[in-house]
Amino acid sequence: MPKGSSSAAGCIRPRNFSADQRRLSHHLPALLVVHESQLSADSTRLVRIVQSMALACPVLLLAGSAPSSQLPSELASLPMYRLTGDPGSLDRLLRELTEVLAIKHTVVAPPPTFSPYVVKALSYISTHYGEALQGITIAEAIGVPVGHLVHLFPVELRVTVKEYVTKVRIEVAKQLLSERRYALDHIAEKVGFSDASHLSRVFLRYAGYRPGTYRRYILSA
Repeated sequence: MPKGSSSAAGCIRPRNFSADQRRLSHHLPALLVVHESQLSADSTRLVRIVQSMALACPVLLLAGSAPSSQLPSELASLPMYRLTGDPGSLDRLLRELTEVLAIKHTVVAPPPTFSPYVVKALSYISTHYGEALQGITIAEAIGVPVGHLVHLFPVELRVTVKEYVTKVRIEVAKQLLSERRYALDHIAEKVGFSDASHLSRVFLRYAGYRPGTYRRYILSA
């Protein structure tokens, strides 16, 4: 986890302020994405902290169907952009991210384009990652021949369906590991692994370290 590295975008989902602060301090984003429903004293303070470390870091506020209130005064002075509408529209969100980064003169590749079947598959996986997912179950759920879906993933995402599902599960596991109250067995079951040992093996392969090591690091703020 190299200190001072940066990433294109960071998403604030305030559940553990200290853990989020430590994570972001090591991976400074070029853009922060915050949902309006998640604005709180802690999330506002976290945005200010990250903005002070990554000067002029813009904030993309997902406002849902319509902006419901004025911004907190602490955020009013920051470069802020609002996206009103369904944030679950993948193509629209990718275009908005790219446009905001371009406004801030950040070099960014054009947003990827995905076929309708891949978009449906990504949406399905995002809410069913804890289930026993295979290419055939996803294909049947979204109404596409399994062979077609299995072909599309490597072409459009550069990973297989299985690899993508596993990566989603690992990222969700990372979020859950930032909460002390969740035991490894509970996290494993929640994200679709058979037990804690299974989670640990896959986590090591994809993240480079064991879940316990990640938890100690992220909670040692």
